[in-house]
Amino acid sequence: MAHLGLTAAAGSIIYFVVCCFALLRGGPPQRFVAAAMLVDFIVVPLLFNRRNLAANLPFLIASDAAVLLVLLGALFRWRRLWLLCAAASQALSVLVSWARVVEPGISGWVYVSAGVIASYGLLIALAASVVLGARRGAP
Repeated sequence: MAHLGLTAAAGSIIYFVVCCFALLRGGPPQRFVAAAMLVDFIVVPLLFNRRNLAANLPFLIASDAAVLLVLLGALFRWRRLWLLCAAASQALSVLVSWARVVEPGISGWVYVSAGVIASYGLLIALAASVVLGARRGAP
C-alpha cells in the first residue's frame, strides 16, 4: 500500500508545479485560475477529516464546486477554449462526487480514479494554455 502514498504525493507535486508554472509564466486568466487552484490545494488538506472519510464528501463537493465557479467566471470573463475544457473537467469532478452521494455503493477505486482523471484534465488544460500562450505571445 506504500505505492498509494507515493502516487498521491506525485499527483500533489504535479498539481503544485503546474499551478506555480501558470502563476509565473501565464497570462491573467492562467494566473487567476492557478491562484484559485492553489488556495484549494492548501485548504482541502487542512480541513480533511482522516478519521471519518465519509464526512469529507460534502466538503469536497463544495470545494470542487467553488473551483468550478471560478473556472466558469474566468470563462465568461476571458472566453478561452482552454477554460471551457478546464471547466468541463472540473464539472466531471463535481458530478463524480455527487454520484458518490447518490449511490454510496460506488467503489472507492472508481471514485478516486474518476477524480484523478478529472484533475489531470484540468491540469493539462491549464499547462497547455500557458505553453501555447507563450508560443503565440498571448494569454
